[in-house]
Amino acid sequence: MRGNAAILLLILFFLLACGCVEEKENNPNSSGCGFERIVQITEPGQIKEAIQRGPALLMAGSSKDQEYMAQAAVFEELSEEYEGVATVLCVDSDQAPDLAKRFLGRKDEKKLASCVILNIESGMYLYMQEDGNVTPEYPSASFSGFTEKEVLERTLDHAVRLREEDSQK
Repeated sequence: MRGNAAILLLILFFLLACGCVEEKENNPNSSGCGFERIVQITEPGQIKEAIQRGPALLMAGSSKDQEYMAQAAVFEELSEEYEGVATVLCVDSDQAPDLAKRFLGRKDEKKLASCVILNIESGMYLYMQEDGNVTPEYPSASFSGFTEKEVLERTLDHAVRLREEDSQK
């Protein structure tokens, strides 16, 4: 009798575990990195849509990488803090390699990169630099590797302020 109960418990545990994994994978609101608030993108048009509403904080890398997951945790916090003001995006290089290449450079050049996209002008992204300057040059505005929350907040604050000033004109 005890053996049957143990087998039933194991089967129940297995079914519950499978259900949880399936639910997470099928959740349309979760991103490839497993966080609820970060919007996973797979094509450039999604970036354009996001920056129509305000600046975008974007991260590119592989969700299989530990550094990416650590950065995603910071991005999740920021997405809550900047809800309704800025959009937080991720590009998983395993799911959208061509789009990720735009932000990571050549293969294995960067494993993780992030940036703040302020707007689009003449078909080009305008990036916010940490010091508050705006540039169309991605390399001078991107952050390579894990970036501290305070640095991202400071850069995003500049972008939010500038977008607010532009909308008041």
